[in-house]
Amino acid sequence: MATRSWWGWGNREDAVTGAEREALTERVAALLPEAELTVHEAPDPKSLNVPAPRVRVPDTLAGLASEDLVDRVAHGHGQAFRDVVRNLLGRVDHVPDQVVRPRTEQDVVDILDWCASAGVAVVPFGGGTSVVGGVEPRCADAYAGSVALDTSRLGEILELDRTSRAARIQAGILGPA
Repeated sequence: MATRSWWGWGNREDAVTGAEREALTERVAALLPEAELTVHEAPDPKSLNVPAPRVRVPDTLAGLASEDLVDRVAHGHGQAFRDVVRNLLGRVDHVPDQVVRPRTEQDVVDILDWCASAGVAVVPFGGGTSVVGGVEPRCADAYAGSVALDTSRLGEILELDRTSRAARIQAGILGPA
């Protein structure tokens, strides 16, 4: 299974490396001769100053939750150019305390009920392709904690009307699907 990059676009296994990266760099350098094109590796997530989670999910939701450092960091930003640059510089300013991945509508209800009763902010996280800053838990300081509600497990086409070209889809589906 492919591993999504925590800091940039795409999957880590698909990253441009070696001779392919050198050829791409040469091509860009020919188009932008004044550009500074040195390779900048992403920092190790363990080296980032990320606070420990402030909240824990109840046992009933534990199977849906992750407080893994890389998972949390990957859910604290979108995919805009500014996000990629900040990540490469190690600036991860807003990181959720938990990442929860509901599988059913009832899971979503249970997560939202817990968050409401515990004073925890919920930030929806669809396919992770946001370029407008909407997935950053910037409001988290006003709450006991924050969770990224990752809808990737809710990625089904529920209904499709080929005549009207209308579809009812779940929140975690990606455009190509």
